[in-house]
Amino acid sequence: MLVAAADTDGHVSFWHANRDASKPSDGVHLHRPVPQGISGLRWGLRSTDALFCASYDGTVRCLNVEMRAFETLHVSKEHVWSAFALDGAAATMWLGTNVGSLCAVDPRTGLVCEKVVRSHGLKINSLSLDDHGRPWLLASSSSDASVKVWDVRNMGARAGPVVTIALPKATQAAEWAPDGSGRLAVTCFDDHLRILPLGDRIMGDPISAPEAEPLINHRTSTGRWLLPFRAIWTAGADAILCGGMERTCEVFSASTGERLASLSSSLMTAVPSRIATHVRGRAVACATGSGHVHIFEV
Repeated sequence: MLVAAADTDGHVSFWHANRDASKPSDGVHLHRPVPQGISGLRWGLRSTDALFCASYDGTVRCLNVEMRAFETLHVSKEHVWSAFALDGAAATMWLGTNVGSLCAVDPRTGLVCEKVVRSHGLKINSLSLDDHGRPWLLASSSSDASVKVWDVRNMGARAGPVVTIALPKATQAAEWAPDGSGRLAVTCFDDHLRILPLGDRIMGDPISAPEAEPLINHRTSTGRWLLPFRAIWTAGADAILCGGMERTCEVFSASTGERLASLSSSLMTAVPSRIATHVRGRAVACATGSGHVHIFEV
């Protein structure tokens, strides 16, 4: 079980969590590939031979596991990358900026493929590709209180989103369900988590603000000093997980919105703002602002 984590100082760490306890190493290896905060970190969807990261310094890098080195794939002198998504073939990286622009980069050449100027009015907080359903659909969430869905087969300065969802307040995340059902898990600062069943409605003219099914009451207004929450799906797409202000990881049913569990530990003394799940559902990793990662095996 290997966990990768990044921080606001440009560090990337690797934790071999289930290592043999008799080994002298603590299983943690720390690197600093960039001088500024890392906004996106992702293993290749089909292989763990490469780990990709985007940074606020305008660079995109990749850890080549075989070469044991971070390679620079792309450098921008004008953009701050605030969000990052990678397609399943690792052939296109989608990057969002802190002023609301979208950009596509080919990691094999480092060249810009497509650029959409001002796709949002404010910072793009997250990007998500529907890898297991329709991989040409890209969802973006923004501080301008909207979520937009784009058809990446038809991108450019004049192309608009196929769906625009207006929300009451800024939204921190919009993530596609990993079962190909066309559902979006949306985190908004209005103290709600939403599951939007877009399904086959993504076609033709844009639609606006579909009803959430379910609408989940959860405190998401974390304040100024705490990293905002971002709800994610479980590996089986039957539930979503989100950090809780009581230093918990909350688990909600994706069908009813009912709270199923609150993962907590006496060792987790800070609020977990970032959560990841094992690809086969074996474990949940919770990262806190105190620089710790806690693993709950399920």
